[in-house]
Amino acid sequence: MRIASIDRNYCWRGETTEGKGTQIDLLLESKASRTDYVCEMKFTMGKYTISADYEIDLNTKMDAFSESKMHTKTHSIQLVMVTTMGIAQGEHSSVVNQSIIMDDLFRIG
Repeated sequence: MRIASIDRNYCWRGETTEGKGTQIDLLLESKASRTDYVCEMKFTMGKYTISADYEIDLNTKMDAFSESKMHTKTHSIQLVMVTTMGIAQGEHSSVVNQSIIMDDLFRIG
């Protein structure tokens, strides 16, 4: 994954439509690509497996952010998982648009 330009990055806390608090680890906004990247970070010793409950949690976060004032309504939203070893393919892994591993963050070139 390569993002051409980042105009803003921040952590986000908001509320679901039911009033429950939610948090996104890192948000990256790119006006050039008209995309808001919702980044969730997981640190594990092996590939991270997305459970049914976590898929629901991710969808809830995405919906809450989509409805918030911080989301630029003309932008698409992409869910990016940042993990130590990648995402295990499974029944719930398709919720993720893009996956990167920690080493990708520090790769030069």
